[in-house]
Amino acid sequence: MPLLAIENQAIWLVVYIIVVTILWPMCVILISIPFGQFNFFKNYLQKMWWRMSGQKQKAA
Repeated sequence: MPLLAIENQAIWLVVYIIVVTILWPMCVILISIPFGQFNFFKNYLQKMWWRMSGQKQKAA
């Protein structure tokens, strides 16, 4: 975040939340692949997305 050189704290907070919201799931998926947990975390992140977006969960 210091690389962006944003001085306004409100804008910095919004950018920080967006970056963390996008980067965290991508990092979890990338790290889960070598450890053989890709399917577990893929399903976990899908459930989290459905809860955050308010969509109905698809039947398994």
